[in-house]
Amino acid sequence: SEFDKSVGEMVGGVEQTVWAAEGRTVVIEELDAGDMVGLAIDRDERINEDPGAVGQSNALISDLDKAIGPLESQQYTIIAGRPGMGKTAAAMSAALGYAISGAPVLYIIGESSNEQIALRTTADLSFAMFKKQAVPHERLKKGGLNAGERQVLARVQERSRLLPIRFVNTGRVDIRRVYSLAARHRAMWAARGHKLALVVVDHIGLFDATDIDGRPINGFEKMNTVSRTLDRMKKELDVHVLALSQLNRKLEERADKRPMLSDLRDSGSLEQDADNVVLLHREEVYLRDAEPKLGEMKGGKDLHAEWDIDMRAVEGKMDMHFAKTRHGPTSKRTVNFFAKFYAVRGGDVSEYSDENLLV
Repeated sequence: SEFDKSVGEMVGGVEQTVWAAEGRTVVIEELDAGDMVGLAIDRDERINEDPGAVGQSNALISDLDKAIGPLESQQYTIIAGRPGMGKTAAAMSAALGYAISGAPVLYIIGESSNEQIALRTTADLSFAMFKKQAVPHERLKKGGLNAGERQVLARVQERSRLLPIRFVNTGRVDIRRVYSLAARHRAMWAARGHKLALVVVDHIGLFDATDIDGRPINGFEKMNTVSRTLDRMKKELDVHVLALSQLNRKLEERADKRPMLSDLRDSGSLEQDADNVVLLHREEVYLRDAEPKLGEMKGGKDLHAEWDIDMRAVEGKMDMHFAKTRHGPTSKRTVNFFAKFYAVRGGDVSEYSDENLLV
């Protein structure tokens, strides 16, 4: 009867009311030490029956398995970096890598258009399936593909339809609607006899938050609310949540621009809530901006020649600093970033490898 309200406002009100009702229900489970040991024994028995029972490996970025283990439910991972470091490329390749391994994935887009994400996804998938015939992102963007390229894309599309991954472009909605969307997809996969394994949120700063009365929350408290909602989602929906985040811009003022965990601390409770924090850095980006002029000399040294040597050492490389892993040691790993395809691959993968990924 409230004709002065939009459909969006009414739907938001309903979801807000449901959320408030759910929030009053707190389930506390009490276990003794023997129960805890029993859970460990149950886990071992599940692994013996099915090595993939406790989590899926990543078919594209093997370093994720080495650093944080297989994809397990009830974990919350943050991938963070400054603009241009490749956050979306890393998240997309990770999501596709888990889907190729058979894990159902929901990829939630907060800002980019469907077409923009489609170009990146297609370039990444073509590189995964047909390395030497892969269609670069730039070719897809400009159009005018030749017959061979269209044939490759037709084969990529046919195989891609088999992947258990779904993309949803929500725009800048309340984070509680993201929770609701994930719950619906979890039910959809369950109806098909499968379990939703991963929810990717790209990216965390794009989503809104409201208090219990539906009033907008901003600033520091907004990030706290968004992060705690995702932390709650991982437990209640029994999924792994992978969320992208920007790092503090103060990082740019340092001489050494490699990110540290403290660069997240102005982002609400992200650091405290997350089980894993992965900080991205591409030295290539900063070095490219510092290119000296050809022939520029200093102290008898050819600055451009030295710059060229340094550039070759870091070109196409992405550093992943696993700055927090709740269930293991921290580590740093260097992986490959294939800019032409917006693709991230494990450090042991070559662009010109003959091994194609068949799905």
